[in-house]
Amino acid sequence: MLRFMKMIFFSFFLTTAAFATCKPDYAEKGCTTKPSSFPEIIIYAGFAHDYGCMGEVFCMPIGLMGIEKEINPMLILGETQAWKNAQSPEQKAAILLKWIEEVLHWQDRIIHYSSDAVFENGKVRNFDSIRNQIPVITEPSISYPQKNQIVVTLWVNVSRSTMRPVIEYKKITYSVGKQGIVSIISVSEAFKIDCWRNAQHICEIIFK
Repeated sequence: MLRFMKMIFFSFFLTTAAFATCKPDYAEKGCTTKPSSFPEIIIYAGFAHDYGCMGEVFCMPIGLMGIEKEINPMLILGETQAWKNAQSPEQKAAILLKWIEEVLHWQDRIIHYSSDAVFENGKVRNFDSIRNQIPVITEPSISYPQKNQIVVTLWVNVSRSTMRPVIEYKKITYSVGKQGIVSIISVSEAFKIDCWRNAQHICEIIFK
């Protein structure tokens, strides 16, 4: 009987190990990453040529067997070791910022200083006519509106296309509670600068 139970357990272990990943078939090495501040998280995606990586899947080992399962990154921050180790609201706010940068916006660029905001690239340089329409890009702000709540507002450069020179920014406000569940409060002042929408390549600012 004991031998039979061992065989069942061994068979279960092999089956579990064979499916112990949530890596999608289209995942590529160049689009697979582990956030440095959250080593238990792994992000898989497929390469989409001029758009970078797409179809991202977030995974994390779950349970005693450490089976890799797909997770919702908005709901799992509280399960990470970094969040559990943070004691003060200030430490948790710092962890939230890292989560936003390394996980939620792992392909984008968080604007930590106003001087980081860039509105030109190798293909787009002449947009003097719309310069005064560009919103003021500010540094991240952190507030604690009530006990166990942290609110972060920041600007994100979400420009990903490598072929079409479009520059896109969003101002996003995130909130997190005691359990480490993240939510988006608002997305405001989102805009993009497109200099290739017309034959004359006259730059336009488009608010979304």
